[in-house]
Amino acid sequence: GHAGAQYNLGVMFNEGQDVPKNGKEALKWYQLAAKQGHAGAQYNLGVMFDEGQDVPKNGKEALKWYQLAAKQDHANAQYNLGFMYQEGHGVQQNFKAAFKWYQLAAKQGDADAQYNLGWMYDDGHGIPQNDKEAVRWYLLAAQQGHSTAQNNLGWMYHDGEGTAKNLVYAYMWFNLASYHGYEDATATRDSLNTTLTHQQVSQAQDLSSTCLKTKYQQCE
Repeated sequence: GHAGAQYNLGVMFNEGQDVPKNGKEALKWYQLAAKQGHAGAQYNLGVMFDEGQDVPKNGKEALKWYQLAAKQDHANAQYNLGFMYQEGHGVQQNFKAAFKWYQLAAKQGDADAQYNLGWMYDDGHGIPQNDKEAVRWYLLAAQQGHSTAQNNLGWMYHDGEGTAKNLVYAYMWFNLASYHGYEDATATRDSLNTTLTHQQVSQAQDLSSTCLKTKYQQCE
């Protein structure tokens, strides 16, 4: 059979599109497509085993399918594989391997992978600690609306780590993180109200608006 068609059938049964939702049927069609090398089907099988959707939870099996999809440049599979290595889930914990897979996903624009790379550079997990690289990857994730990355970037500006200290930019990133639902950023932002002048606060608020309006093209 045609792998693409088998994959599409899997999606239909998995999501209940035009057919009653049926996880067992989805699994069957994903397996057929995955065995023919369909990266999307391999990834979806990985997710099913990872989360125990309609199959018993099985980290080793999830790892196997993620690896096959990741080797075909499937960004979500690369990210999930990185996360499994980071957490030691279904495989022995290995920060170097996590870094490798995050890097591949991040280069494809995966915001979570970009954030995790920033975190690894920030804390020196599996690689030498490097504030400048942490800022670079946090920024890429922050520009995609990743609230935790925005919060962490705020702290880098706040403390002058990996970038020149700038409390106006710090306020702006905390403000954006707060807007995107990162609660801790709200209190941090508000505490800067006492440090900054009224003019600086309104400048930071204007920067935040411009940043959102331009979809993060003009933030700093």
